[in-house]
Amino acid sequence: MSNAGNENIGDLQTRGTQAKDARFPKSERLCSRIAIDNLFAKGEATMGYPLRSVYTVTGCEQGGGVKVLVVVGKRYFKRAVDRNLLKRRIREAYRLNKGELTGIAQQSGVEVRLTLNYIGREVLDYKAVENGTTTILGKILAKIIAKNGNRPATTAD
Repeated sequence: MSNAGNENIGDLQTRGTQAKDARFPKSERLCSRIAIDNLFAKGEATMGYPLRSVYTVTGCEQGGGVKVLVVVGKRYFKRAVDRNLLKRRIREAYRLNKGELTGIAQQSGVEVRLTLNYIGREVLDYKAVENGTTTILGKILAKIIAKNGNRPATTAD
């Protein structure tokens, strides 16, 4: 009987570790108007329906990281309730699937700035949003690996 209790404690500890890694703090959000303008002016685009992403990958001296902007347009979603629902779904899908991208970005010493724009015309379920998010994150990850060869930017040679 005491074994079952210990297994539950272990499960809680691993879930706590995973939950800590799967946060979306303010430091990972793209807020600067200048940075957003530069991103749209100089960024590359990729798609994973129902999302479109504009992103830049730049070198960084301080370890790197990822900053994200979530956008749902008012043109097709007049009601704020629908826009907010879609933004919540996009943020949740990103938060749960960002681990590998942030790890490679920090290891490679690059800063990734990206937007996740919802381009669908109707409210889709979470699974569709998650599939689009993982497609986009996978494409950006492949680009970073191809560019840097998955090695840290600073070497001791």
